[in-house]
Amino acid sequence: MIPAPLVGALLSVLPRAFVQEAERPKVARSRQDGVALDFRHGVTVRSPVDGVPARRWLRVATAAVETKGLSSVRLALSPEGFSALEQELVPPGTEAVCPDCGESVTARGLATHRATSGACRWRRAAAEVREAWAAGWRDPYSVEGAPLTWGELVGRVHWQRRLVTVDFPRWTAVLLKP
Repeated sequence: MIPAPLVGALLSVLPRAFVQEAERPKVARSRQDGVALDFRHGVTVRSPVDGVPARRWLRVATAAVETKGLSSVRLALSPEGFSALEQELVPPGTEAVCPDCGESVTARGLATHRATSGACRWRRAAAEVREAWAAGWRDPYSVEGAPLTWGELVGRVHWQRRLVTVDFPRWTAVLLKP
């Protein structure tokens, strides 16, 4: 969360092309394209540096304002200036990219992000199902002679040995080895 005075300071320096105002800001699903700065006023910010997620840019810009003053944010508008500020202000190893969804998070917050982010959990489960399909696992409807109720699947050892489940945030995928 960014304190209100810093929000105003950042918005005063950031070119309007990177600021989107709306009554209710819509943040991109990936959360890499835009970060909502202030939900009360409906401001979403995009990163001015190509290839740098908005959250990562915002962390560096906020650190620059807090330590070096408002004029330092102008450096963060260019790729070279951003890299220099990031190396100077962000200790190595404090930033991480989620291996499941690609979101930029702090290294300390990675485990919490992976456990609480619905989008991240969906992507991880979907990748696990894709890997199982590639390895030959199928849903019970695709396996000839497979029981179609949970009670029948877990009721016989023959099917229990061939059963794998993948937990999604709101449902479970059931896969069988043919």
